[in-house]
Amino acid sequence: MLKNNSAAKDTITSVRIKDLNNQLKNIQVFLKNQYKQSIESENRTYIQQILFDNYYVIDNKIKLLLKNKSKTILYTSNEYIPQLGEIILSNCVNSSLPDTTLICDSIAKIQKHRYVTNSEFEYIQWSFSYAIIFEIAKIMHENDKDNNNYLNLISLLTKSDTIDIEQIISERNPLEMLYSSEPCGVYAKMDELTRRIYRERTSYSSKQMKVEELELGQKFLSDTTKAFNDHLPERESHVGFYIFSAYQKCKTSISSRTYIILLTLIPIILSVATSLLLKRFWVCFLVFLPLWEISKPFIDFFVTLKKEPTYFPRMNFNGKIPESAQTAIVISTILTSPKDVLQTREKLKSLYFLNQTTNLKYCLLCDFKPSKSPKMPDDIALVKSMNKIIASLNEEYGDDFFAIIRQRTYSNTEQSFIGFERKRGAISQLINIIKGENIKGLTVIGDKNSLKSIKFIATLDYDTKPLLDTIAELVSVACHPLNIPFISNGVVTKGYGILSPKMSTKLSSSLKTPFARLFGGLGSSSAYDFLCGDLYQDCFNEGIFSGKGLINVDIFHQLCCNYFPNERILSHDILEGSIMRAGFVGDIEFRDSFPLTAMSYFKRLHRWVRGDIQNISYIRKKVPTLIGESSNKLSGFNKFKLFDNVRRCIT
Repeated sequence: MLKNNSAAKDTITSVRIKDLNNQLKNIQVFLKNQYKQSIESENRTYIQQILFDNYYVIDNKIKLLLKNKSKTILYTSNEYIPQLGEIILSNCVNSSLPDTTLICDSIAKIQKHRYVTNSEFEYIQWSFSYAIIFEIAKIMHENDKDNNNYLNLISLLTKSDTIDIEQIISERNPLEMLYSSEPCGVYAKMDELTRRIYRERTSYSSKQMKVEELELGQKFLSDTTKAFNDHLPERESHVGFYIFSAYQKCKTSISSRTYIILLTLIPIILSVATSLLLKRFWVCFLVFLPLWEISKPFIDFFVTLKKEPTYFPRMNFNGKIPESAQTAIVISTILTSPKDVLQTREKLKSLYFLNQTTNLKYCLLCDFKPSKSPKMPDDIALVKSMNKIIASLNEEYGDDFFAIIRQRTYSNTEQSFIGFERKRGAISQLINIIKGENIKGLTVIGDKNSLKSIKFIATLDYDTKPLLDTIAELVSVACHPLNIPFISNGVVTKGYGILSPKMSTKLSSSLKTPFARLFGGLGSSSAYDFLCGDLYQDCFNEGIFSGKGLINVDIFHQLCCNYFPNERILSHDILEGSIMRAGFVGDIEFRDSFPLTAMSYFKRLHRWVRGDIQNISYIRKKVPTLIGESSNKLSGFNKFKLFDNVRRCIT
């Protein structure tokens, strides 16, 4: 059943994990047959009894190893067992794992004779588990009834995932040690997963470019050092800039121009074919948009077929926010009654405990309800109630809570007194306050001066719930050099001014009414999801802003605060995301509620449709701004997003 393991120990051969899996499947079948025999046996041997008691441990581990269908190449000192796994197993004493230092010393001895690849380091746990299972099968195959090592091997198998890979990689992986020496020092401050992606992408690029991975890494570091010495921007002085550039060149991708041509051309062909088939020329105009809607999912599927979800590189802040990146969580709400004001206290407390970290503020942006006059009798009482709530929170949890209450101004379009420009106006005025400007008609509750150090704001709706530590995680993404925004011709062209997380429906919201259960989806989070893909982000490196996410204060103030005309923009989120370049961060999640009734759902939809149709003016060469018409600075792809929203509304 098992092949002979007497190949020369000094012979190093390369083998794909896919091929090792074939051997593993043979072992799985062999052990399964042995297990069946142990079940049927009335007088089990010592080895059979151990297999009978622990078969589920071995089988589960084999199934886990077989899930890895990678084409990665590992190196073996014989025909079957990866060398690093075999070395670790040989250093085990009884059922105890070897010390990490001993593992590093053993790898160092191998490195004197050959280069140990990045893939071998990444698959140390896999290789070690494989070596243990191979040894278990060998004992069973040789029918060594007196072998006392069998139970130790099973014990080691349960501990195989506890090997400290991070320390081994930091001490012995050539790429890790190379990149950690970059002059700007960013690499060493990144989180573990980001560093791993850097190494993996270097390894992938080296294979595609047919050069040694260490040689390619040295070239990247040389380019980084030159950029640093030439005082280029931090983005280009970081090794990741060159790693990602090379990786993208090795990956096939479709341009936004080609994608738009496909979306247009295929429906045209189908429309003309339909009109010819029916012998009615006018039919092609009638069915064009419906055929666009039908063909789009198929085109999107093939465009994203080999695209991996985008993982944003990030810094390792250990769940904290540094002083240089002070952030405020901002919730927009309307004050309608003292009871609603009291509920805001619980809302702020919930946000505090979900994202309790350093250098994070919690701010309410409050408007009074619309009315026919600028002031109402209960306004003063609402302000006093809010004062008490903010004062009590600051006394109990520290001076990190704020409320900004805006006075009503007259709106010609609404024919009533409301908060200026609603949410867009509230965000703009808050950012103006942060930048030190004096805004009339605002009541600031809390220490106004401490707002001036805010670098990012996380905008939420009142019913939006960021999950545990997600704000700090977004900040760690925003602070990475590759994500820092770069402005050209009035728009962000590199990096991201806005980071938008994945949105899911609250479980409680999706189950409240029959309508919500029918249309709200499953709700909550999937325990099996880690990274969510997005067509625009994965294919064209740019997402869509939906109003919830992290905004760079300086970039918003420079590009958006005084750009849009008053009372002309309803759906401002997509425009802000187009100007500031929104990034969709698919592994960070916020939850939102779903409309409970058909009426509330269609009211929201009506508002969205109105906004999308209003935005059609931003497809033209000249667009309306606060100071009159000016040249449109949106890219062709962002204009297409606006058009596609209108197309979807019409369809």
